Amino acid sequence: METREITADELHYVKFMFNVDPRIEKKTFTPEQIDRFILHLKDGLEKHTTMVLMSFTDGDPVQMYIAYLFEKIATGYVGLVKTIKTSVHFKTSARMLAPAFDLLAEILQERGYYKVLMTASERNHNIRNLIMRQCSTHLGTYDWYDEVVIPRNEKSGVYFYDINRLSVNTESSVVVRMFVLKQEYRIPLLKKSNPAYVGTLNAN
Repeated sequence: METREITADELHYVKFMFNVDPRIEKKTFTPEQIDRFILHLKDGLEKHTTMVLMSFTDGDPVQMYIAYLFEKIATGYVGLVKTIKTSVHFKTSARMLAPAFDLLAEILQERGYYKVLMTASERNHNIRNLIMRQCSTHLGTYDWYDEVVIPRNEKSGVYFYDINRLSVNTESSVVVRMFVLKQEYRIPLLKKSNPAYVGTLNAN
């Protein structure tokens, strides 16, 4: 399986995934909604404020992570994760999704971004933390904290949290969870550009 960023000229892969299965979790999206979303992605990719990380098997896409880059606060934000079919069991999808998360983490760390925000139901967050951690090289290097709970059928009213959601969640509340790179993994990254930096693991 190959995992890489796709460009604005390759958004037909996103359309392909929605053509196979127009759902995200239990919500089905119309062709018009999907077309608007793809235009939204194209704009972000061309401005270099959006990344689409996709995995391929035999040339066909099987999963994607869509992330926004917020330079002013050195943070990545994942608002949408999709596998080719929503019915795939998470133990299977975790193996597809883990390489994309790992690639995202590596790209963000190279930029000096040590925080990643994600939106999902609390249940899905917890399943990912438990199962995907077993498949991912980087997920276990992050601590996590819940920032806000967005009630079912509502938006948060915070642009930063709502920007990449196709719609409100009608099935459950949504948790915005922040993943923060642990100090022991930051130290060698910070030392690269700051030779005099020692790095402190415990201030006591």
